[in-house]
Amino acid sequence: MGDEAATVIDRRTGLRLDRDGRLWHDGGLVEHPRLLAALRSGLGRDPSGRPIVRLGTQWGWLEVEETLFRVTAVELSSAQAEPDRLESATFWRDDGHQWHAAGPDLRLQLCEDGALQVACPRDGEWCRAVAGVHASLGRFLEPTTAGGWALRTIAGLVEVERSR
Repeated sequence: MGDEAATVIDRRTGLRLDRDGRLWHDGGLVEHPRLLAALRSGLGRDPSGRPIVRLGTQWGWLEVEETLFRVTAVELSSAQAEPDRLESATFWRDDGHQWHAAGPDLRLQLCEDGALQVACPRDGEWCRAVAGVHASLGRFLEPTTAGGWALRTIAGLVEVERSR
């Protein structure tokens, strides 16, 4: 067996990240809080874009059902003069990263199952919104004439993309 085949075997972890953000290893749910925190902090992509997990200097591939990250919290701000329009939002995702977005810089997409995803500007990753975040953003959503959805912001309507 050549070096290339050995590398492929070494990089397979048996880890799978489901659409709800749960990590599984060889069919069993990973439940230990410190192990989960370590694995989550090491989520990323290799240079080709393939999902990986890093632990120290070691890394391996993982299977991802939908997104690498979830948006677990949001703080919304609306203008006093226009409380039905979003002024800005601060998002937190499950690896601890936080970002601020306003108006057209805020990118949302709707999944086939009705869940919202938010694009993180730092790395371009789509992050699945947990139910509470989805509900908070929902009060600023309105249907479009084309059958889609748009987010009402003080800068105008921002189209919610369809997942591909």
